[in-house]
Amino acid sequence: MEKKEDNQNKIVDTSGETQESPNQKSDAESNLKAVDESKDSKLTSSSESDNLSDKADSSKNIDAEKMHDKVQDSNIDNDKTKVDNVNEHLSFVIGKKVGMTQLFDEDGSSYPVTVISVEPNTVTQLKTVSKDGYSSVQLGFETITEKNKSKAYIGKFKSAGVAVKSVLKEFRVESKIVDLVKVGSKVTVDAFNVGDIVDVSGVSKGKGFAGVMKRHGFGGGRRSHGKNSVMRKPGAIGASADPGRVWPGKAMAGRMGGENVTVRKLSILRVDSKLNRLFVNGSIPGANNGVVYIKS
Repeated sequence: MEKKEDNQNKIVDTSGETQESPNQKSDAESNLKAVDESKDSKLTSSSESDNLSDKADSSKNIDAEKMHDKVQDSNIDNDKTKVDNVNEHLSFVIGKKVGMTQLFDEDGSSYPVTVISVEPNTVTQLKTVSKDGYSSVQLGFETITEKNKSKAYIGKFKSAGVAVKSVLKEFRVESKIVDLVKVGSKVTVDAFNVGDIVDVSGVSKGKGFAGVMKRHGFGGGRRSHGKNSVMRKPGAIGASADPGRVWPGKAMAGRMGGENVTVRKLSILRVDSKLNRLFVNGSIPGANNGVVYIKS
């Protein structure tokens, strides 16, 4: 059988069958090795890229956690600045009367006390001598919705950046105190200590139209024989000829209660910071759930 070698490095069999030369086999093997190496390089590169992406994701997560912690810290700082406590500088607060009870000391002696609920008050406005002619701190009590409130009333709180309050009260202070207080600061029961002497103001209970005996403590007329319908009468109210009129301020029958009353020199027997309660020795004006103003 005769074999001829062509120009393409192939051995051509005269019978028509072709066989690859050893040079071509080596070229194919080298090509296969190159393909395998490229695959391996692609796999390694893909694995490295995956590792890099994992590292990047982990670094992103770490950075995100750090940023989250920073944001939380900043929020805490903002809350602290918003809830700035000025109890060291202010000695007044707005509260609500809860009711009366009694406390006992170590010896078993009882003391009648009035419980006052004091939610954290917010400083809503500061007045200075240069702008307003006097220095004072305005406190707001009880947050409410904007429903049924005028735009002017709501705009006052929006300009100050605080929530809308239902009760406002100004307290005169020294000019140096205004410099130590910021709008939005909080005043709590911690502004008072046990043993402090305070004045409590409020609106007394309304009792309607009352006579002189109930309103002013008159003794009334005699109840002996021969007297008719004079037992609860006021009696004479003034002279006839001179001066010929009733002096202003004469105690007579009229509407009783519903007036601003201040009870002074009441001592604080207990301060409950958890429940925001003040326990004041004695009675204070107003009905239960009535707004009162405490100042030392």
